[in-house]
Amino acid sequence: MAARRGARVRFRAPLGNDEARAREVERSLSLEGFDEVILPRLPYATDFSLLMVLPDGENSIMSTSACSLALSIAEAEPALRGVGEGDVVLLQGNLSLDVTAALLERARQRKATTIFTPAPFWPGAEKLVSGCSLVIANRLEAEALGPSLDRADAAIVTLGADGRWEVAGDSGARFVNPGRLMPPITQAIHHIRDEDVADAPYWHDVARPVLDPWPRRVALAAHRADFEQVFCTSALTHGAEWICTWKCALRLWQDSPSFSNQVLRYWRKPEGLVHETGLPAHRAFPDAYVTAFHLRDMLNEVGVQQLLEWSRLPGLLPRVRYGPDRGKDWREIEEESLIGFLTDRDPDVRFTAETEMARRRGGGHVGRPDRQELLL
Repeated sequence: MAARRGARVRFRAPLGNDEARAREVERSLSLEGFDEVILPRLPYATDFSLLMVLPDGENSIMSTSACSLALSIAEAEPALRGVGEGDVVLLQGNLSLDVTAALLERARQRKATTIFTPAPFWPGAEKLVSGCSLVIANRLEAEALGPSLDRADAAIVTLGADGRWEVAGDSGARFVNPGRLMPPITQAIHHIRDEDVADAPYWHDVARPVLDPWPRRVALAAHRADFEQVFCTSALTHGAEWICTWKCALRLWQDSPSFSNQVLRYWRKPEGLVHETGLPAHRAFPDAYVTAFHLRDMLNEVGVQQLLEWSRLPGLLPRVRYGPDRGKDWREIEEESLIGFLTDRDPDVRFTAETEMARRRGGGHVGRPDRQELLL
């Protein structure tokens, strides 16, 4: 795919001693636009794969691997000739674990980006992911890799036929020096002191690799994303789109008593969330960890595009925030009160009032929603 998109690619893989099959593979690869194709011949049959689609829609791949497993480090290492910073080394899991480990280590020593796809999966592959720039695994491979997947710099877990999103991959946080003293009232929230960040890098020195990583993400996500974007500017994110889990929670989980990150955590009790990992609250990593589980469940409920669409709009509040009608469903309040909210300074309140007014103009029921409306 990289070669088809115009990247310079060197491809290396072993072929066997079955001349007809090896020549056919060689001919097919010659049409792919690689800059260099290195195909050492080994005294085994050329590997092949059988692709099947199971009744539930999941794919299943059966592969032979004697030829790939026989490739030695001496035969594989020429693929790294001239590789350095700015280059990408991509490895499948079909080589022996020792050869794969050696190639990954030597690529890292040369400051190349390393991508590892553990397919086919061999027990012991979990020892290879530490320090990889990116690991790409399907759901079953990710489960087999287990906690070791967190030691990769980044990970992408592809979905199976059931289309379920999961929380997986790298995690962590780092201190940032704000360039000024932190007020005591701020320190009392997150319990980070000025001396804790005195030697930390400044925001603009660390923001870009976090906000605009390689490979590019579908979107960035945050609870109250509008606030985050004051600091995580478009210049730093390279114009990335945002998913606001707060705005999406207003749409999906209207019965929640509140819509803060932590209230949603205890009201919803997301499956798989480790309580201790999400503490202490109000720090970057624990809060992001909790948000990730909200995001996972939102993605599984309505998908990426719907979340992006909701996030581009102001928040649609399920209940009135203040005044005599505080706590009421917007469908319950009198039109005079609704009109007053149309000029509110809060854009979320104005948007909600405008949406409710449009609903009423379209013939929508005014008053406490009945059971049928709640189902819709």
